[in-house]
Amino acid sequence: MIDNPAAFISFAQTWFDSKVHIEAFGTWLYKTHGYAKDGSSIAEDEKAFLNALQAPPVNGAGLKLFRGNAAMNNFTPIKVSSTGQVVANPCN
Repeated sequence: MIDNPAAFISFAQTWFDSKVHIEAFGTWLYKTHGYAKDGSSIAEDEKAFLNALQAPPVNGAGLKLFRGNAAMNNFTPIKVSSTGQVVANPCN
């Protein structure tokens, strides 16, 4: 979810304005945070993506990630806590 439109626009204009930047973003996710590596689980990819959203230079991107239940009819905002656990991140 976009929770800060101005921050998201800045993020998108920085990372998605060209093919080179899009590829650099994908490489950064994969190499720096281990996102979508072969054999990684959904939980590992979820945590890797959350870590990436909370780390420089992407922190402040204006995005909030939600986890859906099995029926996909209930969604909970999540984040990585200071202890490294994926936890609920209630909306303000």
